[in-house]
Amino acid sequence: MAEIHVFVPLDGSEFSRSVIGAVRSLFEPESARITLFRVGDAPAHLGGPPARRTVTSEMILPEPDEPTHVWDSQEWESARQRLRDELSPPARQLQRDGWRVEVATAFGDPAEEIVAWCEENAPDIVAMATHGRTGLSRAAGPGSRGRCWAASPSARCDAWRYRC
Repeated sequence: MAEIHVFVPLDGSEFSRSVIGAVRSLFEPESARITLFRVGDAPAHLGGPPARRTVTSEMILPEPDEPTHVWDSQEWESARQRLRDELSPPARQLQRDGWRVEVATAFGDPAEEIVAWCEENAPDIVAMATHGRTGLSRAAGPGSRGRCWAASPSARCDAWRYRC
């Protein structure tokens, strides 16, 4: 049997984590791989993630056009680590129970980041807890879930909802 890749976007709430129980009840640990995903806000005073560059002693670097923060890269990594720390308890519990678990993070608009992750990684299933709304008309409604489906109606992954 081929391994099923289940993508589980979480927002940090206990409610969003409730979908993990449904995933556990529908699949066996040996048949599925789970990716827990968390989108956070970018650090407030920083620009985009720092570019990687190699500097040698022979290079003369130009003066920056704008003031920069020396610690930008540490701020970005700290923010990313906080998101990973939020995902660690459920990830560790799943791993202890025999599941293969990956953790992924991003910064920005949750709907846009979820769609981008799905387009890039093509999971088999997206599992998200919802607040009990039903019907396809609700799928295109407000919130990350609706905006994800509206933005990606022909996404390469199947959308599956668990009603709590």
